[in-house]
This record gives sequence, structure tokens and C-alpha cells, in this order.
Amino acid sequence: MAKKQYKNVFTIMEKVKKGELDFSGSSRFTSIIGSYKKPELVEPYIHYIDAYRLNEFVKKAFIPGYSASGSNHNTMVQTAEKINKMKGREQWHFSVEEMTEAYQSIPSSLKNDIFNMFNKPIDKIDFKARNEKNQMRYKLLELANDPSLKILTEGSNVKSGMFTQSMMTYLTYFMLRLKKQDEEAHEEMKNQLNQPDGDGDDDDQDGDQDDQAQGQSGSGKGSGKNQQKIEKAIDKALKQTRDQLEREMQDAAQHINELTENIGEEELEEAWNKNTGIGGMTKHEIERALESLKKIKMNDSVLKNNIKMILDKSKNYFSGQERITHESLFESGNFDGLEDYVMLHPKLRNLFPEDITTRNVERKGKINLYIDISGSMSEGCGVRDVDGRGLSKLEFAKAIALVMKKNNMLNKLYSFNQDIHPLRTTDFAIASLDDMGGTSITKVVQHVIKSQENSLVLTDAEDRCGIYTDKVFFLGVKGSMFSYFSDHVLADYHQNQMSVFDGERILSVDKKGYTIKG
Repeated sequence: MAKKQYKNVFTIMEKVKKGELDFSGSSRFTSIIGSYKKPELVEPYIHYIDAYRLNEFVKKAFIPGYSASGSNHNTMVQTAEKINKMKGREQWHFSVEEMTEAYQSIPSSLKNDIFNMFNKPIDKIDFKARNEKNQMRYKLLELANDPSLKILTEGSNVKSGMFTQSMMTYLTYFMLRLKKQDEEAHEEMKNQLNQPDGDGDDDDQDGDQDDQAQGQSGSGKGSGKNQQKIEKAIDKALKQTRDQLEREMQDAAQHINELTENIGEEELEEAWNKNTGIGGMTKHEIERALESLKKIKMNDSVLKNNIKMILDKSKNYFSGQERITHESLFESGNFDGLEDYVMLHPKLRNLFPEDITTRNVERKGKINLYIDISGSMSEGCGVRDVDGRGLSKLEFAKAIALVMKKNNMLNKLYSFNQDIHPLRTTDFAIASLDDMGGTSITKVVQHVIKSQENSLVLTDAEDRCGIYTDKVFFLGVKGSMFSYFSDHVLADYHQNQMSVFDGERILSVDKKGYTIKG
């Protein structure tokens, strides 16, 4: 009988644990076992799924890449701008490429440890023994040991992720600054951060660390005075950048407090676990969404009258679609007419009881909202905020969505460019909308026809459409022209199902798709 072969590594590990397999003489297997040891200093280790989520959450600010929403270049530029502001009066300038290189010189294990420090209760974590080889990582990890911040983040993956990104932004700046001040100290710092500490190599879970950094070795030792000089240079740089670290942490704390005010813990964790919504956003995107939400709420008094006019216009159209039916009073579930029946003269009640009917109004209910998020929606809508600055078309569309939600008018919410994207009907999901891509109004109309639900479409109308449905009302923002629509559908849409808001008035649309002024 042939000897059984164990090819699955997890099966092999189980057999070793049970003593069924002995590889004591195999240096090759010993090296395999060694490769499973992690370089993290904080135990229990971060779960590999959370490590992946954390990497996706943080790296978009530092590493070039693409996603469903396009390139992250703008996010990287914003991170570089923030880092350049940290340097104060120094004449240095750090490029995006330099920032990426500095970020990649920091081991992923340190990022995971920082996340664990923010996320896990202090009594639930242990630390590996300090030694000569990991002392530099411990020195940086201690910067994340702030009990006042831990109160905000403990148990929350998203909040811990936001603080971790703030720490990584600071550490990237620190590495850039150290390189400018003392190249020798900078090289030694990189070597010490990335060297094995005797418990395993940095396995680079993220897969995005710089190859050169991963291959570096360094003893963490030096010849007497030279090593002392290097350590002094590192300590000096840490001391010089302490204020920048505190500002970065305070900034993160402020945004986390705003996040807590607008999003429930359950929604945050669901988004993290599914890597959708806020869980798929970068820290910069979250901060931008919070700023957008704050701006819209601040300008509620400026916007509410305009929004009321717009919503009244669409409601009037859909209320015209209400279906009125009459049923016998005694067969109807609606007893609104019972009081009138009782008030009738007894002779009339007895003479025509079967002819007495109730009037039932079949209402269409809430309205679906489709928001155009194409690139041109970043232009001004004609309305100025309380500070006199112009609001964009997209910001105005967000405000309409928030009012519809508040007034219980909003059924389902979608954004669209070349494709249609279903959204959660939460304040934060609405505020998170960003402009990008082209426009496909035809896809929206097809989507409405399929659902057969009343829908308001907010758009700047820069697209063709040749399909008609009575289930849609088009609201164009300033500058909209529906002239790209086919003549045969414009004939049906223009009178009752199209309007344009120019920032002050609601304008009708003629049969050619142009606004009627007057």
C-alpha cells in the first residue's frame, strides 16, 4: 500500500501538532514553519481580512492605483500637500513619488500594530519581548499609545483605520524629514525598521511594500560613537516633529467625532466588513464627505425655499397621476364616508344604500431619486452659500436628497454617470457623492421603466435620450438644455415632466428642449 501523501499545508500543520509527522531533520520544513511567524509586535495579531481591509483603506493615499471610481492620483496629491504643510518654514518640497517611497519604507507589520493599538482593549493585547532588533519599531509604536484617543477608536475598525492612516501620514513625513536632515540616520532607520527580529521576517501582507525596503538588512548596531550619533539624530527628528503628530491626531479626532454624529456604529462596521460605502473610502474621502455634509447643513436656510419650489413642482406632477376609484360603502375597507351616511335622512339611507360609495385615492407614495454625478456637475448651480461662495450643482442635488429624506419623500436613491449606482439613504452616503465620468440618461430611463416607480432625475442634461415614460420627472440644474433629447420624446416630456432651476427660478422647457424665459 502506497504511503499517504499530505499535500495541503494546513493538513500537514495539523499532523505535526498531533505528532503524526516528524520533520525534525528537515531544514526545508523548518523554514516553512518559520515563514508562518509574523513580525508584528502586538498580539493577538490582526486578522488577515482586517489586514487586507486596512491596507486597502490606507494605501490609496500613498500608492498609485485604480479602482471602480478611477485613479487615486488626486487623493495622493492631497496627502502630499498635507505632508508638505507639515514642514513649516523649511525650504524642502516633497514630491508624490518621494512620499510613496517613504511610505513603502515603513513595514506593513508596524501599520498593523498601530491599528491593533487603537482597536483592541489594552487588557486584551500582549507585546513581544523588546530586543535590540525591534527597539526602533517599538519607539514608533509608542507614539500610538494615547489613552485619550483610544476612547474614540476602541472596537471600531473604521475609526481605528482613520487614526492609523493619520499615523502613517505622520510617519511618512518623519521619514522624509529625516532623509533631508541626516541621510545616514535615515538609512539606518530604514534598516532597523525592516530587519527581522528573530521571530520571523516581515511577510508584507499588503503586497505593496518597496522591494528594496523588504530586502534591506541592518544590525541596528554601529561602532560606538557613530551609532550614538545616529540615534541622537533620530530622537532629535522625533522631537522636532512632535507638534505635527499632535496636530494630525487632533485633526483625526475631530473628523471621527463628526463621523460619530452622522453614522451609527452598526453602519460603520457593516461598511468595513463588506468593503463598501465608507469601508471602501479613503480617510481623505471621508473627511471630504463630512465637510460637504457640514456645508449643506450650514446653508439650510439659503436652500430650503428653492428646494421647496422644486419638490412642489415634481410632487404636483406625480399627484396628478393619483388613481381615484369609488366603491360601495359596505364593501370598502375605507370608512371615511360613514359619518356622511349617518347624517343622511333616514328615508334616503333606506332608499339607496347600495348606491352610496366611498372615494378611494390610490397614491403613488414616495419618489425615487437619481442624481447625476458626471464631471460637469462640479460647476456652479447659481445659488450662493451663507458666505457668498457658489454651490456646485452636485452640492445642490445632495441638499435636495437630504430634504426629501427628512420629509419622508425619498424612496430609493441612485447616482448615475455612465452607469447606475444604488446608494444607502443615509446622510453620509448622500454627502459622499463625488463627481466623475460621463452621463447616460437613457440607462436611467430604462431603469425607471423596469421598476415602474415614480422617479425624479436631477441632471445637467448633457446626454441624448430617445425613450419616454410617464414615471419620470426631469429637473435640470443651471445651464441644462434638453435639446439632445429626440424630438418625439421631447413632445411628450417638455410640458409636464421637465423643468430647469437657474439658481433663482424654475423655468419651463419648450418642445426643442430649451428653457422658456419670462
